[in-house]
Amino acid sequence: MGYDVNNFAVPGAKSFHILAPHYGDPALLPVGKANPYFFRFAKTAASSVLGDAMASNATFFTLWLGDNDVLSYALSGGLGDTITSPAFFQTVMGGILHELTLNGAKGVIATIPDVTAIPFFTTIPYNGLVLTQSEADSVNMAMKLYGLPDTNYVAGPNPFLIPDPTSLHPYFKVRQMKPGELVLMTVPQDSMKCFGMGIISRLTYYPYPIPKQYILTLDDVSKLQAATIAYNQILTALAANFKLGVVDMNTKLKQLQKGIVWDGIHLNTNFVTGGAFSLDGIHLNPRGCALAANFFIEAINKQYNSTVPYVDITKYPGVIFP
Repeated sequence: MGYDVNNFAVPGAKSFHILAPHYGDPALLPVGKANPYFFRFAKTAASSVLGDAMASNATFFTLWLGDNDVLSYALSGGLGDTITSPAFFQTVMGGILHELTLNGAKGVIATIPDVTAIPFFTTIPYNGLVLTQSEADSVNMAMKLYGLPDTNYVAGPNPFLIPDPTSLHPYFKVRQMKPGELVLMTVPQDSMKCFGMGIISRLTYYPYPIPKQYILTLDDVSKLQAATIAYNQILTALAANFKLGVVDMNTKLKQLQKGIVWDGIHLNTNFVTGGAFSLDGIHLNPRGCALAANFFIEAINKQYNSTVPYVDITKYPGVIFP
């Protein structure tokens, strides 16, 4: 490498990943044992993220880690990954902070936001199926013929149809979504609009539920939120133990949902128009990152009685409209 690195953030990394040696090893990339982003700046093939960070001999650090310990599960609709157990998370984060503070370094750490509140999960409403009265009557008649009398459709917004493995129906194991359940933004909307996904297939005329990988059920949401609460309790306790500042990003996200005005700009979590999130609905855009930086600065100044100036967020772009 021809330059020094002082930002060791690695997209996709879970808490325990940053302890793993060879996490940027090019030989392990084809088998998914290494991270393609850390590979770009790892000092050696054997490096761990934490090892490289410690080698920088920093006297101050910011740590925002743990989002991916729940986010990966959420992005898979609860099917393709697992949530890191709070007990393991506590062990890992305690070990990381022990290492980071060994040389007397100061710092601040951030809690993790409730990922179910980001635009990726909130943009498509659970009852986004809008029907006319005639359409609702036809669907109700079809569902009755299929032996699904518990479904009910009306003129206006209706819940989408999703799989229900607990259903006693011998063939159509489906149900309508419930308030609080979430549709992922990756749901194939062409299949919904053109082929009836989420109600009745326009090809087979059978009930056509949205596949589970595009849905978070109430049980999924409960697991994610319980883990988030547990993680944040752990992070807050560790901050106190190591005498570090805390950025309560979970609370900040809740405030952002309602709307925050900073440098005269109104920001919220609405997809595209909210101004804080990128078009993937998951990550903050440059202006949102500038806002987050100010939250870190706020915590630094509070903890260390410092006067670090805030970032002017107007100098960073949000979503650029055509």
